[in-house]
Amino acid sequence: MQNKLKLKLKHIEVFKMLNGYTRVNVEQLFSFTNQRHDLQTRSATSNLLVAEKCRLDVRKFFFTNRIVNTWNELPIDIREAESVNSFKNLYDDFKDTVRTRTLI
Repeated sequence: MQNKLKLKLKHIEVFKMLNGYTRVNVEQLFSFTNQRHDLQTRSATSNLLVAEKCRLDVRKFFFTNRIVNTWNELPIDIREAESVNSFKNLYDDFKDTVRTRTLI
């Protein structure tokens, strides 16, 4: 339960960063697939994050690299929510449906 709450809080923080609710320069922290190439692929149009390739564990386990895969696994309607509150509600609904599917 504790890890699920931590992951939710990390996703909320990434949402705030990517949507300008914080004073963090997103371009310095994250790389997007549409910055890697000019082709209109599914990953480029849905604005997915790309993990930085690292040799050292220090950078490999940094927050911006750890969160990339779980952020990209979220449905696009959650990632593109209108506000922080709607993101939280959509996130909770999504996690509830995933939990009920695994129980069935």
